[in-house]
Amino acid sequence: MKFGKAFRTFEIVQALRSDKNKSIVGKINYLSVQLALVSACAVVVPAYAAEQVLLTGINTVPLSNSETELHIAFNGVPPNPQAYQLDKPARLVVDLPHAKSGLASRYQDLGSGNARSLAVVDNAERTRLVVNLNQASGYSTRVEGNTLVLKIGGSRESVPNASTSTTTVMTPIAGSRQVANEVTNVDFRRGGSGEGNVLIELNNPNSPVDVQQQGTKIIARFLGTKLPERLRRRLDVNDFATPIKTIDAYNEGNNGVLVIQPQGDFEYLSYQADNKLTISVKPIVQLRPSVIKPVEYSGQKLSLNFQDIEVRSVLQLIADFTGLNLVASDTVSGKITIRLQNVPWDQALDIVLKSKGLDKRKNGNVIMVAPAAELAAREKLEIQNNRQVEQLAPLTTQYLQLNYAKADDILTLITSGKNGTSNVGSSDSDTNVGSLLSSRGTVSIDVRTNTLIIQDTALTIDKIRDLITRLDVPVKQVMIEARIVRASDSFSKELGVQWGVLSHGVASRPNLLVGGKETTLFDLRDPTLSTVNGQPSAKYTITRPDNLSVDLAATGTGASSIALGIMSISDIMLDLTLSALQADGKGEVIATPKVLTLDKQKARVAAGTQIPYQQSTSSGATSVSFINAELSLEVTPNITPDGRVQMDLLVNADSPGDAAPNGQLTINTNRLQTNVLVDDGQTVVLGGIFQNQISNSTTKVPFLGDLPYLGRLFKHTLQSNNKQEMLIFVTPRLVNNSSKNQSPKPAQ
Repeated sequence: MKFGKAFRTFEIVQALRSDKNKSIVGKINYLSVQLALVSACAVVVPAYAAEQVLLTGINTVPLSNSETELHIAFNGVPPNPQAYQLDKPARLVVDLPHAKSGLASRYQDLGSGNARSLAVVDNAERTRLVVNLNQASGYSTRVEGNTLVLKIGGSRESVPNASTSTTTVMTPIAGSRQVANEVTNVDFRRGGSGEGNVLIELNNPNSPVDVQQQGTKIIARFLGTKLPERLRRRLDVNDFATPIKTIDAYNEGNNGVLVIQPQGDFEYLSYQADNKLTISVKPIVQLRPSVIKPVEYSGQKLSLNFQDIEVRSVLQLIADFTGLNLVASDTVSGKITIRLQNVPWDQALDIVLKSKGLDKRKNGNVIMVAPAAELAAREKLEIQNNRQVEQLAPLTTQYLQLNYAKADDILTLITSGKNGTSNVGSSDSDTNVGSLLSSRGTVSIDVRTNTLIIQDTALTIDKIRDLITRLDVPVKQVMIEARIVRASDSFSKELGVQWGVLSHGVASRPNLLVGGKETTLFDLRDPTLSTVNGQPSAKYTITRPDNLSVDLAATGTGASSIALGIMSISDIMLDLTLSALQADGKGEVIATPKVLTLDKQKARVAAGTQIPYQQSTSSGATSVSFINAELSLEVTPNITPDGRVQMDLLVNADSPGDAAPNGQLTINTNRLQTNVLVDDGQTVVLGGIFQNQISNSTTKVPFLGDLPYLGRLFKHTLQSNNKQEMLIFVTPRLVNNSSKNQSPKPAQ
């Protein structure tokens, strides 16, 4: 393809972007990459410069160790110079409109003060001087007759601060004649992706603007251009939901200043198209993996600053910069004004293409550029051609017998597209849209032999065969073992007392009776009279324990006791019983249910007892039903690609309990339901329950039970400490399948 004449004419100095401090003499081949296109460079061309002058000579005049003057001689009135500086590497670039170089050599060693060397390039419109410096410094110009004096050294008022992130723009040399520049409007717009766009309209596309980030602010300075009073204001754009909070516009000396205050994490891009400068501030958002990420640009960064340059020339420049092969369609045309600073080359290419309605396709290291509509039409035509070839291809029949997968499931995958059919073909090209079959293909199954019968083109059958090869594989198995441990530890200590007094006559008064309860008094009042050896005798029948005055004995099973009685006193009987019990108990129950199942298949294993119970029916009769008291494990495993096992678990450890007051049996229930992710062979604790019940009880006779020492005869004490603990463990183990995966093959 053909590009602009300037590419055939000029070799632009690559040293503008190089960090090397070597002399550029003899480096023409390395420096010939067109990084800055002179024929279309963004320089200010005065309207009054009419006739072309000839640059006849350059003399170096040292002034001091750091200052040097270059006397640039012409054969007429010197042109109006325009210049800008670069910090890394330090260089001064001077453009001389309507000047032609008459020097014998393009390169010259200076070695004076801060100036090291000089390179001169020209074309039909201008001459460019590139002065390589030891370090960035100030500069100024003056005209003496037909000589332009360029003084290098002194203060760095025109040099950007190296500590800030700057955008290099064309800066007129102090004292030169300039066209009046104006800022005509400042506006704000919200972009479709949530970015904030500050739109600045200039009356002159060559107006010098310096855009830089200082801390958390973005500052744009319009060098030598003051903002009109109507634009000096604050714009509060916080309600637009963009990273920009406020925009302040004011004047600072002879420069207009625009301060953009963003909020949160952001990135910004400034670019200019014709008279409109746009500063776009985008939020930096950490997207979820499920969200489609925006295009990420990773190319080497470059800067472009051109006015009315041919689009084909910009494409050639990017191709030379990247070393890629670029093919442009004949329909690629037009011009563009662009100003980009430190932008990845692939992003710069996208900006150029989108601004002109173009698109690209990349194949290896070749990029093809054409209008988007042309590329879409070309791809559509290619699809139509492939479809026509498919319509003419012969049909073949294949019988694919499956080893592990079900033929019904594979059939559903093959014909899962809309309007898909399982055994009927159609000439309509849209019949099998979304399915793997072509428009003429059919498929059916033989359930008995688990075989697919496919009739289609050879290309389609190969695709289906590849699908079956990937899916007809043995399903992984997993052995899941649960361990349920229940431990108990109990301790109890009990101490009690019983004593009673009986008397059928106190102090020889038979009508005064003493007993534990009223029934005892009646027993003493009505004895059974009899005669023994001729002597009258009375027999008393006493009901126990009604005779007890204090009945606070130890009630535990197997309690030990000792009884004491005093009967020597006439007509009085005193009895005392002491009882005590201490019990310790320990228990441990371990249950280990296991189950083997396929990946993603639910499995259940259970063992236990069915407990009958009665329930009423709607007719009023009773029926017997059963409820399970069982130990069970229910699990649905999911084996992940990295060899771990995700399990949906339900573990039951039920057991029959004590009888209820109505005689019905109860069930002690222990249940755990969870979803866990475990490594192969790893044992984890799913959960557990720990219970500790401490009880201290005292039963006593009021007042008497509180007496020191003697109060022990009127109280009963019980101390208990019961501990119960249950833990549930689970261990999954993948089962290796020794059978080999066999690819489906045509049936014989």
